[in-house]
Amino acid sequence: LSLHDALPIYMKISMYEVNFGECILYEDASKQLLIDCGAKFEEAGVLACSRVQKDIGDDATLMISHFDEDHYNGIIEMPKGTIFKKIYLPLYIWNNRKTSSTAKVFIDTIKSLAYLSIMGNAA
Repeated sequence: LSLHDALPIYMKISMYEVNFGECILYEDASKQLLIDCGAKFEEAGVLACSRVQKDIGDDATLMISHFDEDHYNGIIEMPKGTIFKKIYLPLYIWNNRKTSSTAKVFIDTIKSLAYLSIMGNAA
């Protein structure tokens, strides 16, 4: 048993006030895991992003638990250039009474946004 094995492991857990939504950052000495980042009402995603953004390091991991906007809209508001070391998403999406692959929906969405951008209609 080494001294390192005998020392307790500490983790900081920050739960951000984002009205109705989720935004939780787990941190230990060398890693960060952001679980969800979203809110409802009063500037929604902007609020969630502004609360957590200053605490996220360059090598944070992101996990989105599910695709309700109050769990992800803060990620959309992150400044360009924000990079997560890893991103974990649900494997499936339940939408319109059917189950779809998250990867397929994601790729289809990117293709649609790219097309709209080329046509000059993207937001």
